[in-house]
Amino acid sequence: MIFSKELSWILIGVTVLGAVASFSYSLGQKDVREEWHKETIKYQNEMLKVEEIHKKALQEYIDKNNDLQKEIVDVKESYEAQLRNINDEYSVRLSESEQRTKIYQRLSEQGKCQSTDLSDYTAKFDRSIVEGRQVVKLLRETLELRDRQLRQIGEQLKQMENLHE
Repeated sequence: MIFSKELSWILIGVTVLGAVASFSYSLGQKDVREEWHKETIKYQNEMLKVEEIHKKALQEYIDKNNDLQKEIVDVKESYEAQLRNINDEYSVRLSESEQRTKIYQRLSEQGKCQSTDLSDYTAKFDRSIVEGRQVVKLLRETLELRDRQLRQIGEQLKQMENLHE
């Protein structure tokens, strides 16, 4: 019986120890679950904040990009209008040059000018000046267009860089 009494105490002790361990384990699980749940909520809140910041930055980028696209179209239209003005001016100047050519030829025919070659040379020179001015104006407008386009591309690149920061 002594043996069974000691065995009973051992069994009771093991049972109590098991119950305490089981209770402690379940309390520990509960604490870990609560901590994990808090961390999960904190993580989700941070993700929502990051998503909101990203959405806002993306919308700003889209808005600025749309503005730049409109500006690019406006610059292109302005450039084309300026080219039309330059071509209209060229037509007028070319017509004036042709009128001067006729004057040079009449003067040559009337004998007021020493040579027909001189009037031809003067007419060609006059025309080449008009054409040269046309080329210079066209080149200037084209260079200004390219400068504006490069600035706009630079702005777009800055916006893309800011979006990714």
